[in-house]
Amino acid sequence: MESIKKGCIVIFVTLLSSCSTMSSRDKTLLSMGVGSVVGGVLGSITTPDDENTGAHVAMGAGIGAAVSGVAGLLLFDSEHEMKEREKQIEVLKAEVKTLNGETEPAAQSSSSKELFGKDLPPEMKKLIRPGEWQLYEVNNWVKNGDNTIIHEDKIFKMTPPVLTGVSKQ
Repeated sequence: MESIKKGCIVIFVTLLSSCSTMSSRDKTLLSMGVGSVVGGVLGSITTPDDENTGAHVAMGAGIGAAVSGVAGLLLFDSEHEMKEREKQIEVLKAEVKTLNGETEPAAQSSSSKELFGKDLPPEMKKLIRPGEWQLYEVNNWVKNGDNTIIHEDKIFKMTPPVLTGVSKQ
């Protein structure tokens, strides 16, 4: 009886490990089928002489299928792998858009009210349009000749202040 149990376990492990190209659903269903067969065989072997063999086979098969189904759900869970792959796909899509020039660089920091860090006096606001600046963080490779490329990581744009209320003479 001990050799039959060992044989069933070897068959079960062999069938589960040989299906590496199957989906997790197929692996779980196969493990449930194998667990049902192994449970049925063990139920048949362990049936006492004065009890119904068919009932023990059915109980063993049901228990074997249920245990191997739960084990299959836990072992062959691919949800974590799918989330990791989706993250990788999003990163690659963003890189492709950047390489194709389809995305605008995001402003790392900017100033729209004052250029030099101080507010204008109220009487000067009519006469001066203050300058502004933006600092963009980018990841661009620019070709410079036949054998040279340059990596750009920041772009700084500055609009100088302009006098608006002064008439030209």
